[in-house]
Amino acid sequence: QFASVAGINDEVPLIRPEGVADRSIDDLLRASSTGAQVPSAEIQALILRELATGRKSRKHLNEAARDGLGASQNAVYERGLAPLKGQDKIRAAKDGYDGKWSWELRA
Repeated sequence: QFASVAGINDEVPLIRPEGVADRSIDDLLRASSTGAQVPSAEIQALILRELATGRKSRKHLNEAARDGLGASQNAVYERGLAPLKGQDKIRAAKDGYDGKWSWELRA
């Protein structure tokens, strides 16, 4: 939801209190940066195995790497998808004009 603010031409997001948080921003940032240090080769092997059965969404690949290896979303991209794409082993593809992006093996 958006709201008008005096002196600002565009509407801005409206923030509503939802109650007291049980974790601080420091806790959340620390948790996101202390994920398992999974070797790039393991992440890439998992991605190639997943894509061997067909096109997969980024969400699917993130979940498979998290569940199978304990890898973060960031690691999946930086140490898995990006290097494989750079080696022309995989590519991103969009499902139609309004569709979502997914990943697939290069033919």
